[in-house]
Amino acid sequence: MTRRFALRALSLMAMVLVAMPLFAGRPVTNSKSMTMTFFSPPVNEEPFGGCTVPNSENPGLTGDACQPATAAATVYSFLNSPWTPYSGVTGVSFADGNDCNPTVGTCLSVSLDKNLSTLSIDTRGSYDPATVKPRYVSMNFNSSCPECPYGGGPVNPFGSPNGITNMPALLSVFISTPFPNMAVCSSITCPEGESGVVRLWFDDPNHTANLSWRLEWNYVRVLRMSANTWYVVGSGCDGSQVATLYRLSNNHKNVTTSRQGSYKMPFLISGVQ
Repeated sequence: MTRRFALRALSLMAMVLVAMPLFAGRPVTNSKSMTMTFFSPPVNEEPFGGCTVPNSENPGLTGDACQPATAAATVYSFLNSPWTPYSGVTGVSFADGNDCNPTVGTCLSVSLDKNLSTLSIDTRGSYDPATVKPRYVSMNFNSSCPECPYGGGPVNPFGSPNGITNMPALLSVFISTPFPNMAVCSSITCPEGESGVVRLWFDDPNHTANLSWRLEWNYVRVLRMSANTWYVVGSGCDGSQVATLYRLSNNHKNVTTSRQGSYKMPFLISGVQ
């Protein structure tokens, strides 16, 4: 019996040793800390769709008013780049690990994750000492898009003042390759750019139980501007400013998703490592 047990133990050990390289060779999910800035107004310098560049639009997605905006910020200002610096914008920044909630210990999260192919910001667990609330993003629902493929959404669907809804949110930018693998733009047409998808999740602004919402831009442009800076552009020049609103109803752990319609919500955000 002892000999049989020893043989089985040796056989099992051999199987483990053979299998170990298979586990060791699996890809490891990496994550990099980032800072994200929302610019207003959003400016586009890619000459697509017949727009005269630089093209400036009314913002549909911006940062919050919790932190002082950087006055007279300049975008597209990169040394030895093909871009023309554009001033007269403001920028609101969100830095990974800042704005921590002293009660529960959660902080603002901004990172490259999922093998560095997703740029995400999550303000829901953050804490702003001035408002004693999480930091938020501002969504402008005033520009319904009846000519869009899914039709227009209701103007001011949440009854917010002036149609501007301010909510803590999770926003993710998805591309097919890791952000650090992208090449820096060689021209203003930037053939090195990637097309991406942006999704933004937020709770119901009217506090309805088991109800949440998602905005989705199913096509945006992602540009690597320098070694450590990426721009994500939703612009009316190429139609990438179109966002569709979805209603997510959670009943007994079954989520029902219903499309509410589309809006024109231009934006310009940066991710800096």
